[in-house]
Amino acid sequence: MNITHYVGNTPLVKFKSCEAEWADIFVKIEHFNAGGSIKSRVAKKMIEDAEKKGLLHEGSVIIEPTGGNTGIGLAIMALLRGYKFIAVVPDKYEKVSRERIEMLRCYNADVRLSDASNSGDSHIRLANKLMKEDSSLVRLDQFKNQACIEAHYSGTATEILKHITPDAFVAGVGSSGTFTGISKRLKEKCPTTKCFIAQPEGCDISTGKWIQHKMQGISLGIIPPLLDFDLVDGTVDVNFNDAREMLRKLVKEQGLFLGISSGTNIVAAIEIAKKLGAGRTVCTIAPDGGHYYMEEIYRG
Repeated sequence: MNITHYVGNTPLVKFKSCEAEWADIFVKIEHFNAGGSIKSRVAKKMIEDAEKKGLLHEGSVIIEPTGGNTGIGLAIMALLRGYKFIAVVPDKYEKVSRERIEMLRCYNADVRLSDASNSGDSHIRLANKLMKEDSSLVRLDQFKNQACIEAHYSGTATEILKHITPDAFVAGVGSSGTFTGISKRLKEKCPTTKCFIAQPEGCDISTGKWIQHKMQGISLGIIPPLLDFDLVDGTVDVNFNDAREMLRKLVKEQGLFLGISSGTNIVAAIEIAKKLGAGRTVCTIAPDGGHYYMEEIYRG
């Protein structure tokens, strides 16, 4: 048994700061996964699925465009299964999350940085370029791989439903596997469950509109192929400063040390909880912990 056995079955924590007239809020704390984030679930599932399909073999080199968390999950899985791994990361993360890039390199990942100055999907474009130059590279493609949906449909959502059947679910969208997989399973269990996308102010998932923002891992400037719009009941716009202040408050008042997309999701969940009212339940996801975000969130 190795560290990859400890992926899944993460805590579901009740948010303590709800007003009496709000719906209850529950947060799935994903930094308890091996690898430190929710993306370890999809990394494990994608590699297992690729092995079953014969896409990976001894000596294979995996390549993936990633904001970091999927890359760390893949780096760990690849390391333990004997594959080489190239992580293609937007260079803006060199400035705002050096820890994540350093961790990728610690896990023997070959990190390639893309120029993120003009687009939110620069890492995807660079990965495509590298694959054209070397056809032997294997891209698991978290943006199109159905295993990403399945990881959350059969895993994360099933774990949530062991404890609660939420009236609403909200999460930010990057590749959209988390949102689509969880929302699909929740709506099958309870068709009246409403599912919302949290997004940075100025971005619009429905059109792919993108502006420069600091909420890493979500709203990448593309309409994700895995996103099922039939599952989307609405969006909630979140201001970065509100998300940052929420994170600073959570660590001091509730002992929850979380990353920026977690703050975005929780701010959005509060907005929904206010509208739903007492006696109802909202669920959201905390995709990773706060240790990658010290400079932009917790210092100063």
